[in-house]
Amino acid sequence: MPGKTRKPSFKPYSGAAGGWGSAKSVNRILRHERVYIEGVKTLIEQNRPKGFACVSCAWAKPAKPHALEFCENGAKATAWEITPKRVGADFFARHRLSELEQWSDYELEAQGRLTEPLRWDASSDRYLPVSWEQAFAEIGAELRALDPQSAVFYASGRASLETAYMWALMARLYGNNNLPDSSNMCHESTSLGLPQSIGVPVGTCTLEDFNQTDCILFFGQNVGSNSPRLLHDLQQASQRGVPIITFNPLKERGLERFRNPQSPLQMLGAPATRISSQYHAVKAGGDTAATDYFRRTTQTQLTQRFLPIVKKATDRVGLAKQYNGLASQGASLGLVKAEDASIESYVTRKALDGLYLMIAEQEKNFRQNPVGATSDIVKKVFGALR
Repeated sequence: MPGKTRKPSFKPYSGAAGGWGSAKSVNRILRHERVYIEGVKTLIEQNRPKGFACVSCAWAKPAKPHALEFCENGAKATAWEITPKRVGADFFARHRLSELEQWSDYELEAQGRLTEPLRWDASSDRYLPVSWEQAFAEIGAELRALDPQSAVFYASGRASLETAYMWALMARLYGNNNLPDSSNMCHESTSLGLPQSIGVPVGTCTLEDFNQTDCILFFGQNVGSNSPRLLHDLQQASQRGVPIITFNPLKERGLERFRNPQSPLQMLGAPATRISSQYHAVKAGGDTAATDYFRRTTQTQLTQRFLPIVKKATDRVGLAKQYNGLASQGASLGLVKAEDASIESYVTRKALDGLYLMIAEQEKNFRQNPVGATSDIVKKVFGALR
């Protein structure tokens, strides 16, 4: 209920991802939802070949499952799904919709599962029960009155795989394939962005790839939050000596080290597994971020190398003596910048400015059209090998 929810808090956590921290968290949520015995029985079947798919993430069922194929987040999602808490007509008799709109998502979900169809009544501003027969009859009447192609069958991303499959079958029997769900908000950017970067709208990795690969590059994916079961595959790769190179603005504990809750040795104190062999906490930059970094780290060294070459060239034509004398006088009067009072320094600086400008333009082109840029590079490389 509003006002009775414990205020969220956090404190530093020094442990590895997984381990006793995850085990305690699973125990806590099962007890909190009062599904300790039922929850344990259910979780044993989660993400197994003859079991059911987790509603928390889309990480695939492995062909050879572990003894337990769920993570801390998956256990929480399942506990919320099978909670014995129920929200009946008496709840909605006590609370108007305008009041419930002020509650947080957490407070609403904590009340439990709905038990019957409901319809909002404008005059009382409350949800009122409707019989299943009436609900199906009215929904059917609405659907029959529509052109099938005008209907959209929206679903929650939290729906189970089995439920979503039945929902999709019904939509196709009705006569369309308009089946968006809330996951679109997560994956639409991927579907649009991936073709521009790798040429296809979906990821191309399979579970088997993790067993065969010689190197893994991670870009901005927080495995401990988004797909914790992937940690098993990363752990095995790390133990094989596969370099795992991570680029992520945030330090994600799951990509630093992992203590496998299904490893008796690690749970009894053996060292946690190092996941990332290199962790680059890159900072977000603009279209020339790489060039700016290159300039900061190379300009002094390149200036030292260019300066003698420029000096030799200007001395040969006698330009330095004339320019430096006049520029020194101009600098003393404030007419010329001190850094421009030497022709050698001026020419070297301008030459490097031009070099970095050219590199920046190439970086911009690469960022705007990575597929085209890499295709040109591939053509040049393989063309040179013919």
